[in-house]
Amino acid sequence: KAMDHDERLRWLETRITSSLHARSEDVKNLFSNEESRNVILEFFNKEAKRNMYIFTQTSTLPASLKASFQPPSELEDKLILIQKCPETGKVSKDNISEEIFYSDCTKDPLEHLTMVSREVYLPMLCNDHFNTTYGDDKVIDALQKCISSFQITRGHIEGQIILPLPPIDILADATSYSNRSAAVIHLLESTMIGWIKQIKVALRFEPNYEIVKLSQNGRPGPLAEVEIWTDRYNRLIYIMEQLEQPFASDILNDLESANSTYWHSFLNVRKDILKSIAETRSNLVYLNTMIPWFQKLNEAYESDAIASVFPPLIHLLYLVWSNSKYYHGVSSFHRLLSLVANEVVNRAQKLVGKKILEDTEESYVRLKDALRVCARFRGIYLDKKDKADSLNKAKIAALSDTMYGTGAEKQGAGGFAQILLTGGNGVSHSEPAAALSDLTDKNWSDSHWPARNNSAFASLNSFMERCNDALELVQTSQHFRCLNSIVNIGGAGGSSLNALVEEIHNKFVATMKNFLSVVTDVLDIDEGQNFESAFFHFRSVVRDLESRLANILGQTLTVCPTIGAKLRLLEVYEGISCRDNVRGSLKHIINDLVQSIMDELQNVRELFDNLLESPPSHVNLAPVTSKLLWLYSIRARIQEPMLKMRQVSPDSLEDDFGWQVRHTYSDLINDISRSENEILNKWQKTIQSELRSKLKKHLLIFSTQDDSHEKILQVNLDPSLILLLREIQYMSAPPLSINLPDNARTLLRSTDVYTIRQIADRLETIASKYNTVMKDMSHYERPLFQEKVDKIHVLLQSGLDSLTWKSTEATDFIEAMTSLICSDVHHHLSVVQANSLEINNIITSWSNSQQLDVFSIRNPNLSYTIEEVQQLHSSLLEAYEGNVIPSGQRIHALVKSSFENCQISRASPAWADYIDYLEDLVKNGLKDATMSSLRSMYDQLTAEIVVPVLMIRLELIGEEVTFTPPLTKDTSILSIQELSSSWLDSYLRRGSLVKCLKDVDK
Repeated sequence: KAMDHDERLRWLETRITSSLHARSEDVKNLFSNEESRNVILEFFNKEAKRNMYIFTQTSTLPASLKASFQPPSELEDKLILIQKCPETGKVSKDNISEEIFYSDCTKDPLEHLTMVSREVYLPMLCNDHFNTTYGDDKVIDALQKCISSFQITRGHIEGQIILPLPPIDILADATSYSNRSAAVIHLLESTMIGWIKQIKVALRFEPNYEIVKLSQNGRPGPLAEVEIWTDRYNRLIYIMEQLEQPFASDILNDLESANSTYWHSFLNVRKDILKSIAETRSNLVYLNTMIPWFQKLNEAYESDAIASVFPPLIHLLYLVWSNSKYYHGVSSFHRLLSLVANEVVNRAQKLVGKKILEDTEESYVRLKDALRVCARFRGIYLDKKDKADSLNKAKIAALSDTMYGTGAEKQGAGGFAQILLTGGNGVSHSEPAAALSDLTDKNWSDSHWPARNNSAFASLNSFMERCNDALELVQTSQHFRCLNSIVNIGGAGGSSLNALVEEIHNKFVATMKNFLSVVTDVLDIDEGQNFESAFFHFRSVVRDLESRLANILGQTLTVCPTIGAKLRLLEVYEGISCRDNVRGSLKHIINDLVQSIMDELQNVRELFDNLLESPPSHVNLAPVTSKLLWLYSIRARIQEPMLKMRQVSPDSLEDDFGWQVRHTYSDLINDISRSENEILNKWQKTIQSELRSKLKKHLLIFSTQDDSHEKILQVNLDPSLILLLREIQYMSAPPLSINLPDNARTLLRSTDVYTIRQIADRLETIASKYNTVMKDMSHYERPLFQEKVDKIHVLLQSGLDSLTWKSTEATDFIEAMTSLICSDVHHHLSVVQANSLEINNIITSWSNSQQLDVFSIRNPNLSYTIEEVQQLHSSLLEAYEGNVIPSGQRIHALVKSSFENCQISRASPAWADYIDYLEDLVKNGLKDATMSSLRSMYDQLTAEIVVPVLMIRLELIGEEVTFTPPLTKDTSILSIQELSSSWLDSYLRRGSLVKCLKDVDK
């Protein structure tokens, strides 16, 4: 409520509404906002607060008014600046109108101030009717200087040189007043003085200073040279365009009419501008020829692409140096070379990247590429430098002769400047070289190309040195990172040594972490001091760790029993063992290891000389292969330690004794290779003829055994052919991997040891089953398979007479023989023979049983009653029939199976004869069973035995004598004669238990 009655706020509200066109609601929100209200009250009440800004705040929605002591960072519309007078303290409603002044401002303050000053204040001061106190000439001059400052500052912001123009129309009106003419001329002269100062500043061009300004955004490249000259050209052209405007011409005409001394001075400055424009255009003409190559270099990211730019670029630099007067100068050319070297460094840095310690293997390769690119640039430059120095020397000599009248005027260095040159910066030129102040023989000056260690190549040399340091850093990181793997596998030689190695690894990791905390970018050559100190500390720690590792490695090497164990240990520590400090500490151990290798070489030499003529052979290897593998083994015996020695400690073989070791090794390797070649050449000379003769043999052959006159089918495979093929197989495969002669390869194109062995194995199977069939087939079975046997003999004839081991038809022959013999005849004959054997076994079982009848199983010491005999006979008869009837059915099934396997007609004589043969077997079997029972009964009845077979009970019933069983047939009870007849009949009925085989289908 107190604020609602504050007159100061009413005054402020009126200004805000008129300037910002704010609504009443927005103004009330401004006053009600606590932050803004505190700013306003503090400004009114505190003397220290001299300025206050009121503006529309758009960062929050909805937009609102805000009061602040600081101007906004971004202004969307206008703001109001309220200021106190210098002596004003607290602002009250009584002094607010006199002690406070305000102004509004747009988002472009310079433009706003310029417009207000030019359109408001200057016309007021130039008006003769205005108060003479405020219209003094000094005030007008000060206001014009202020307006000029606004315009100049605006030009600086836009990167241009703006020549401030006075308000010509206002000054023209002012000259109508006689008392204002002198002031106007003075104002024009002041403007001209300002122009001359600005132009002279623009003409004071220092390329090196401009390059330094561009280096704030990174290391400038050659495109920066183009940029500064293009910018200078544009600024000079812009100045000339302003001077050629009608307003500027009017000012010059007015000053000339007034006989002003500044008019003549300005004409000289104008000449300087035109001269500078010509020189700048000339420089750009030469630079434009190199812009495409500058851009290609700037856009290249692969080492090959970068290196491909160097030859044409260096050649263009040579042409520019030999034709441009400006770039022939030492400082200018050195600057251009320095920028090109900077770009090479930039490309090399991009090639490597920043995080070189994350993937050390990749970084190592990229660092090598970067060094190779830099070395390529340096090499091409030095080659061209020799040519340039020769040209410079010749030109200087010719110029000296010309000065003394002994030389003739010569043309320029190749007519390079006569080419039409058009660049991408708007500068096009086709004038002759003379118009561009080009270099000729007359104005040639001594200009040597800088040496490789010149300051022009400071960045390149520093970068290459830094790359070498980074390589050492990467290699050290690779070497020490392997310690973690050594600890994990326990390769240090014990738990205590593993603990020491782990401690060293942890120390290195901590040291690397400290180094990276100081040096964020290893390849940043601009931070040389930080890198040098951090890298020095890193090296110091690494040297100490290397000494400790050398001690551990020395202890472990002393307990390794063999050369291989020591070399494997050095291989585990590969990289670490090659470091200078470690190698120096282990020198005596390494020397002993070299001596051991020398002893091993001498032992192998003695072994080679003694056993070369009759080397030990392996029982499972072919003889030639065995010799070659023996030579291969002794070669590997000496080759492996030598290769590992060269890998883990190459420097140990560079001294005098190392030379002896290498010489001994080379002689022994050469002798082994010569022996291998001799054995191999001798073998290769006979391989073709032996292969051809052995492969021409037929696949099969009939032979006669010594103990019989039967012919047996055999595989006609020469064992020496298998031996020869094994030789070829072993020699063609690793580790020998010997190439065969072309003729031998042609013979073996479709044949190898596996194929031959496969064919031989299958033929062995065929021959074995053929011999089995021909040997085991009975004269009853032969008619059943006679037709197929005839087919076998017809097909077999090709394997005996025509097919050889190199015949491509051998596979088809084997398939046909396998199908006919193995899958058909042998298989079906085996089934028929198995069925016949089973039938024989069944038939034999009929008569071989011990329980055929009562008489064969009785106890000779006992007599049986008729009931016991009859009961036993019935059980035996039932059991016999239960055996014979199913077995007879089984015989019928087997006969049917045999018929199916014979695959012939039932009406064929061969099958009828075979059935008759089986019928005879069955009949004889039944006959034997019947005769066996009859014989047993007869033997028991006729034998002189104490105990009779049958016990007949004699009883006296009344007056009659009865026999049980009865002795006569006149009773209802079966007599002994009837019982005996029934037993005989049961024996004779056995033939009816099996059906006739001819009725197998019934």
